[in-house]
Amino acid sequence: MLELYITSQRLHAAVLDRLKRELDRSRRAERGMSETTSSALLVVAAIALVAILVVAITTFINSKAAIITAS
Repeated sequence: MLELYITSQRLHAAVLDRLKRELDRSRRAERGMSETTSSALLVVAAIALVAILVVAITTFINSKAAIITAS
């Protein structure tokens, strides 16, 4: 009976040790942004850049058109 108790205690300790290592590994893997978040931020940045370029080009063309019509 004592041997069964000792074996179960060793098994319990081994399971707890394994669980602790797995939890530590999963916590380390969560650093940084996920790939989905990173991709979403890149898409938003690209859309913002395109919008800024469109506004700049439209303003430039409108100013040149105003100069041409004033002549």
